[in-house]
Amino acid sequence: MNRIGGTDLEVFPLCLGGNVFGWTADEPASFAVLDAYTGAGGNFIDTADSYPQWADGCQGGESETIIGRWLARRGRRDDVIIATKVGQSRQHPGLSPATIRSAAEASLRRLGTGHIDLYYAHEDDPATPLADTMAAFDRLVRGGKARYVAASNYSAPRLAGALARARQQVLVSFAALQVPGHGPKRGSPSLSGAPGNCARQYDAIHSTWGAGSSCTSPSWRSVRYTSQAPSTTEAVWKACSRSAP
Repeated sequence: MNRIGGTDLEVFPLCLGGNVFGWTADEPASFAVLDAYTGAGGNFIDTADSYPQWADGCQGGESETIIGRWLARRGRRDDVIIATKVGQSRQHPGLSPATIRSAAEASLRRLGTGHIDLYYAHEDDPATPLADTMAAFDRLVRGGKARYVAASNYSAPRLAGALARARQQVLVSFAALQVPGHGPKRGSPSLSGAPGNCARQYDAIHSTWGAGSSCTSPSWRSVRYTSQAPSTTEAVWKACSRSAP
């Protein structure tokens, strides 16, 4: 198991993404994938309140609902780490304090749980001051609705700004960062728009602030890796692949 940043979250290095649940994987197929993943030792499940709103007939939140039903029927809530996200849902767009509060309550209802283990800002919201977003996340954590908060799809400068605001105002800060693809690569365009600087920028943030990191896989199965994924995760990948539709 790996520990995420400075948290006490001990997670399997291969995180199972739930963006296909309720889309290309119906409830029985999703349950089969979840059973295979946890049966092979996995304990880290990632979803979002927007998944899969892009699919015909879906509103968003279907993935959380399926995961919540699986947790209830299998009695596995205490055995797994649940990560979900706010900010891209059509029902709750952006990261204003009111949006974060209402979106979190909706996610908790769908997941059938009293807390979210890792709650991501799904993407940056330039229209909302960083201080307001971080204060809203702080209230969630201090209120017991989320154990930790994290960032996804932030540029390095905006991420550094959010972390600085949290420190200045003595607020709960981002404990992890999720980036697309296989993580930042030297020589590739950076998320902040400056070619070649991406890896150096995020390395500097990690060294300064101590946030953990993960990156998403381009695979439709949406299996996600945390840092230093060992070769033992191959068994989990194969198990989930056999169970996928």
